[in-house]
Amino acid sequence: MVSKRVIAFLGLLALLLAACGPAATATPATAPTARFTPTPAGPTGKLTVAWQDFQFEKLDPTQESLGERQAYVGPMFESLLAVKPIEGTPTAALAERWETSADGQTWTFFLRKDVKFHNGDPMTAEDVKFSWERWTSAESKSAQKARFKTNIASVDVVDPYTVKYNLTAPWPSLPYFLAPRGAAEGTILPKKYVEQIGWEAFEQKPVGTGAWKFSQREVGTFVEYEAVADHWRKAPEFKTLRMLKVPEERTRVAMLRNGEVDIAPISIDAISEVQGAGFNVVKVPNTVSFRIHLWGSYVPESGPLNDIRVRQALNLAINREEFASSLFPGAASVAAFFPPAPDSLGFPRDIKPYLYDVARAKALLAEAGVPNGFNLDLFSGALGTGLGPEVNTRGAETVASYWEKIGVKAKIIPTDIAFLRPRYQKHPQSELIGKASTFNTTAKDLAVLDAAIFFLNSQGKGGVRLADNVDDLINGALKATSEAELVRLSEETYRKLHSEYRGVPLVYVSLPYGVGPRVTNVLYSPGFESIPMFLEYAKRK
Repeated sequence: MVSKRVIAFLGLLALLLAACGPAATATPATAPTARFTPTPAGPTGKLTVAWQDFQFEKLDPTQESLGERQAYVGPMFESLLAVKPIEGTPTAALAERWETSADGQTWTFFLRKDVKFHNGDPMTAEDVKFSWERWTSAESKSAQKARFKTNIASVDVVDPYTVKYNLTAPWPSLPYFLAPRGAAEGTILPKKYVEQIGWEAFEQKPVGTGAWKFSQREVGTFVEYEAVADHWRKAPEFKTLRMLKVPEERTRVAMLRNGEVDIAPISIDAISEVQGAGFNVVKVPNTVSFRIHLWGSYVPESGPLNDIRVRQALNLAINREEFASSLFPGAASVAAFFPPAPDSLGFPRDIKPYLYDVARAKALLAEAGVPNGFNLDLFSGALGTGLGPEVNTRGAETVASYWEKIGVKAKIIPTDIAFLRPRYQKHPQSELIGKASTFNTTAKDLAVLDAAIFFLNSQGKGGVRLADNVDDLINGALKATSEAELVRLSEETYRKLHSEYRGVPLVYVSLPYGVGPRVTNVLYSPGFESIPMFLEYAKRK
């Protein structure tokens, strides 16, 4: 299965993550190739990155599991498995190989023996068991906590470098959940260190196994890391990494041009300016799904949105090709659904984007009893991952202009994820029912994971819930005893959602990053959502 997460390079030389393990099968995985070694001179200099938002700024990864955590703590931690470039399937990381029993109810992971935490303690099977206990504890804010507690009966230490996950039923997709794109719960935490200092102290001075170790932070301003010179996988070339919180794009571009930062996410509009100033731009292909959520469309209280003809009309009224070319010229492709891309495992490739047909949209509204249209609140801002509030607002305004042609008057309400998240996590979503919002997230390699987050009622507080009639399909896919069954049920889920117009898919956006002259190589790794792994693989000039 070829994944949409591909590798973007800057310059003539590219570095690939050196790992080659297989997907979740009953045969053992292949160990990665020989470890990287640091450059003779060792890490030097500082790499400074401007980032849009750190959101909750928690250093304990179990206290926040949104995608943006990868920008804030991602450099410091690693997971049991990683994501294989190009294919997007699980591959070796802290576990160098794995196997499953004939009945599919036990997964055995064989750990690397050369991994140390930043305080010098070796990483062992005890840490893996301890991490699972923390991720499933009452204190954990993990979005996948309930699933891990339900599907995993216990985690047993076989020996210092062998650990067994004992399942309550076969779970063929478990490796996807132990890689960072699938979930955060594969992140390994230091048992001995935490038991010595406690979780409160760990939040202030955490340690992980990643290529960067925590140095200092100023909440709301920056977080800084130092390179691990003898890291088992690859020592960064830069000695210091500083991530700055810079919400305003004009400020990020100015800082890039002034040499204050080396890398910064920019908008499509800023590409020509950045390139004209002599800087390079890297675009990470098809990174973010940009769409409109229709809240509570499955209940009568949602008013017009409860009628499938109205939802179809809202979709037919939008010229997606024009939307993509006008808002994201050369950097977006039309989306058939959201959030997974057509090459995510379990997404039916035969699903096509909705047509553009204004006349038909007007006729559908008339059939639904609203020939003159209706009013609709449309929340817009930094809602999700990857796109800033300006882009979300412009997208909302463009959609509103299309809807106005069929009589639907959208009132755009600026907001942010801090406002929206507690309201969509509340069930029933009484404050959102009958309203809409922009939203954007990265797609997961396993399509059913996205379905579980956005359409599954039993997710409870961790779920978004944009439909109420696909729970059995999603749960069936999550509990499937074979990959074939998982794919079949996942595809059926998305066909049903697509046929019912449960949302307004728009485009997949390739996010651009401006890159300063001190950096000569940038690698995008699918293991860290929308964040290029320039942090670890960037080269000095």
